[in-house]
Amino acid sequence: MNDDAIKTDKMKYTAVFAITTLIFVIGFLLGSYASGVKADKLNMLEQEFRSDIMALELQYEIIKENPCDSISVAGLNEQLYVLGAKLTHLENAEGENPQTINHLKSYYSILQIRHWLITRKITISCDTPFKTALYFYSNKNCDNCDKQGYVLTFLRRKYPQIRTYTFDVDVNNVALDSLKELYGIENEEVLPILIIDGDVHYGFKDSDELVKIMDLDISVNVSTTNLSNT
Repeated sequence: MNDDAIKTDKMKYTAVFAITTLIFVIGFLLGSYASGVKADKLNMLEQEFRSDIMALELQYEIIKENPCDSISVAGLNEQLYVLGAKLTHLENAEGENPQTINHLKSYYSILQIRHWLITRKITISCDTPFKTALYFYSNKNCDNCDKQGYVLTFLRRKYPQIRTYTFDVDVNNVALDSLKELYGIENEEVLPILIIDGDVHYGFKDSDELVKIMDLDISVNVSTTNLSNT
């Protein structure tokens, strides 16, 4: 092989190496940029969630002054569900710190318990026929938990008087432990668990069963088959 051929081969190898390196660097920079954008978005959502928590806390204090104001109570109830949806979004987002999520879920559980206590007070003091359902679930080894959540959401949309509160049994929280102790919930392996108007129900319950348990108006068509349309 002559010198010209050797030089040509070297130039080819050098060019290939340079192009490969350039592609790698560009890919790395794009990946870093995308990760940075995702991290910024998650941080923004987390801060937004914390801000919403503070706003909800203030509303609790305001409602205490006039608990029978149906407009304020309805608005508070809807904001609680919106906050729960944001938390679910954060929980499902890739790259979010599990420890941060657990902390937020723990605090959200406290907010829900406070809302539940207010709802109980309103039901008694204001003669309001609310139907409450405390829903205990787990993201681990619970095949029917997601399905149960869909059923509860479906019924809540059909019946405005229903108030649902969702609690992750894997979250360590003293207030949540007290709630479980209050109703004698010991076997957390039989999930999902529902506490409806003070009565404990183990295992999945479809919409028809829940309508009977809650003594709801059966004239409203709430067949579980309609879940696919919600």
